[in-house]
Amino acid sequence: MPANRPSTVGVCPLCEATIDRHDVLIEYERSEGAEGVYAECPACQDVVTPA
Repeated sequence: MPANRPSTVGVCPLCEATIDRHDVLIEYERSEGAEGVYAECPACQDVVTPA
């Protein structure tokens, strides 16, 4: 992992648990150039887009 990337990617929109980079399942680039992420929440086990 590059040094300039945070170790967390956000919080679960369902249960508000912190989602770490190692929980990321898929990273993709959106049409406007922003990064999109799907991750498995470690608390509720759902696949979410972290907020």
